Amino acid sequence: MCEEAIALDPQYAEAYSGAGWVYEIDVLFQWSKDPAGDFKRASLFAHKALALDDSSTMALALKSDNDQISGRFDEAVKEAQRAVATDPNNSFVYWFLALALDADGKPNDALRTIQEAIRLDPALAGLFAMELGQAYLQEGQYQEAISAYKRSSTSFSTVLANPLGLAIAYTELGRDRDARGEAAEVIRLNPHFTLPRPEFWNKNVAWARRVDADLRKAGLK
Repeated sequence: MCEEAIALDPQYAEAYSGAGWVYEIDVLFQWSKDPAGDFKRASLFAHKALALDDSSTMALALKSDNDQISGRFDEAVKEAQRAVATDPNNSFVYWFLALALDADGKPNDALRTIQEAIRLDPALAGLFAMELGQAYLQEGQYQEAISAYKRSSTSFSTVLANPLGLAIAYTELGRDRDARGEAAEVIRLNPHFTLPRPEFWNKNVAWARRVDADLRKAGLK
């Protein structure tokens, strides 16, 4: 549908960012059969969208997400901050800023930011609770992380972030049986799941390696 929109109007920036998000999500959820190629396509679409409209919030969010996955954590934060400045009443841009801040090793700032997203759009609190859980994890608040992930799971039961986060929290609390149960849920949702490189998780290398170790202990590879 995005490609059809581009064909109808080659100057429509949002169509390019929409197509880019499809490729980005394919890579993030490990559905892509060509992760490197699709990730590059997502980046190209983000740049094309921003060349047409440098105020496109979804293109800025895509660029932020792309930078984060590439390990350009500082750039990811800057792009997401631009999105917030451009559209300060858009709850989604606060979500992407929170994701970038968390990956940049600033979980406390991420918590404040995602709470602003929830304030702006309480109906999406279940979605935003995923990032609440991630920030709580990095802050060492594991019970709060579990509550957030469980809250999210009631509405988003097929999203990998929830059982992954729960597996980390349970491992940190010594609840190995529960952690293995969440790891099994990850594999049930995606039988071909493989752990990314530790640096994928966070700029804080020590924390990234700890997350990787927790998930491996739970049974993921």
